[in-house]
Amino acid sequence: MHLLPVLDATCKETPRVDNADLVEDMAGPYLPGQQLNFQCHEGFDISGPPVVTCEKGKWSELPKCEDATCPPPPRISNGEVRGSLKEKYLPLEKVHYRCFQRYSLVGPYAIMCVKKQWTELPLCEGILSLP
Repeated sequence: MHLLPVLDATCKETPRVDNADLVEDMAGPYLPGQQLNFQCHEGFDISGPPVVTCEKGKWSELPKCEDATCPPPPRISNGEVRGSLKEKYLPLEKVHYRCFQRYSLVGPYAIMCVKKQWTELPLCEGILSLP
């Protein structure tokens, strides 16, 4: 009977995931069944399980960290974004709008970046003036 040494089943290299870090950085080699936990950098969402397991000398499927930022917010008619614009906005970041004179804001005054998209935009409607 021939037994393979346990070392043959170890995972020798630390797996790498773009735009992510290990929650606990442990040095290899890694034993079968040993698990590592990944966390995406700010502005990235994890796709797939964040925990990987050493199995028969290989790592289980690695997660991916996908860009979750939003582009600059859209312009609205008869209004503008309050403050300065940026190139990218992080998830859950808010932007506030205001209307020009003689226009009234209808809907939310702030929108939020959620999964690479902005929530519902407000409208600026003309205020009727009485003679």
